[in-house]
This record gives sequence, C-alpha cells and structure tokens, in this order.
Amino acid sequence: AFNGGIARVWELARDMHVRDHPHVLLWLFQAYAVGTGMYGAQVWSTNWLTMDKTLDNPIHVKHMGFLKRTLRIKRSAHTWSVLRETGQIPMQFYWFRSAVRFWNNMIDANSCIVRNVMRADVQLMRENYVHCWSYQLRNAMRELQHAERFVDNMFYADKIELKTCCEDKKSLYEHVWNQAALYRPQDEAIPDFPGKKAVMYNHWFGVSNEVLSGKGGMPQYLSTTLPKKVMRDMARFRL
Repeated sequence: AFNGGIARVWELARDMHVRDHPHVLLWLFQAYAVGTGMYGAQVWSTNWLTMDKTLDNPIHVKHMGFLKRTLRIKRSAHTWSVLRETGQIPMQFYWFRSAVRFWNNMIDANSCIVRNVMRADVQLMRENYVHCWSYQLRNAMRELQHAERFVDNMFYADKIELKTCCEDKKSLYEHVWNQAALYRPQDEAIPDFPGKKAVMYNHWFGVSNEVLSGKGGMPQYLSTTLPKKVMRDMARFRL
C-alpha cells in the first residue's frame, strides 16, 4: 500500500508539472502516502515502536528513499539530517499515535468480545509474555518522559492521555539534535550517537526547531523556484 501511495505522489507530480518543486512533493507525500504507510499499523507496528528500531522498518527505508529522490541527494546522506531538512518525522511516530488511539478505543469499545480480548492481552503483558501486543506497546511507553504514568495506565487497563504521550515521543526525536548541539564539528571525540554527520549538520545548517515540534517548516531554498541543478547542488552541499 505504501508503494502505491508513493507512486501516486510521483504520478500527480508529473501530471501537475511539479517534479522540481520539493515543497509540493512533500505536501503530496503527507496527503497521499502517509496514510497508506499507516494501513493496519495499530495492529502490526508495536514491535517497531522503540527508538532502537526507528530506522529499521522497511517502510521507513522507503520513506527515506522518497525524500532522497525528492532532493536528488546520495543514498548515503544522514537519515536524521534528511528528515530535519525536509520537515519530516519518522513514520514510526504515526504508527505509535495510531496504536495509542487503538488502545483508548478498545477501552471504550461497546463489544464484549473486543474488551475480553484486550483484557486477555493485558494479562499476558502482566506476565511478561514478550510477543503480545500490549507488552510491545508498553516497551515503547517505557522510553517516554512520563513513562511511569503510561505504564500504570496499561497495567490497570486505563485510557492513555494521547497528547502528552505523543509530545513525549516527539521529544525523543528531538533528543538527537539536543545531543548534537553539545558538540562542535572540530571536536575529536564525537560519540556514535549523535554521530559526526548530525553534529556537522546541526552546527552549519540546522533548521528551526519548528520542524522538531511538528509545526512543519524547511529551509527556504526548498520552496523557491530555482533551476533543478541549483536545487540539487544546494541539497547535496547541505547534506
């Protein structure tokens, strides 16, 4: 489904003659591709919701392929820098939000069958059965700022405050750049996290924190009418 969503974006871009306008392509991606990348995610994605798996899922790889093709940059470009340059957040965030909404909806469900299935899954979580849906979602909750509250919500099968939960998740992505800001490109001992590429990008080209807070935004050159070659060279220079 995600491949189809991306193909639809390129088809529309061709028909509207906007292939050389990255900001339009990114808007089309949000409108036509993100939803297809979320299809059924509230069920299958829980094993991919921890930070150590943010960049591993095949759908994320396809997302990055789209962004790099949009900017006409090399495949080796630093993933977190590309996301920040384009005002994107990992697909993982959308799956996480969908899973939390699904949890809350199951609590309010009118169906006795749904509620019984949920209670059974929560009991498996309490017994630390690692392959159950609730256990995997709880693992993602444990990384959040308000982890204790959310884990308790799950243990007692209570609703989770979606807004705070999602804000905590976004703050984990921001942490990449908070760490990068602690170093300078000329520093000799830069740890693997955040890594030298993140430090260099943040130091020289880091865009507004509006991107990180989910309000959108990207460097001005991506929304201007520049020759294709100039746009490509600018993106490659920055990334």
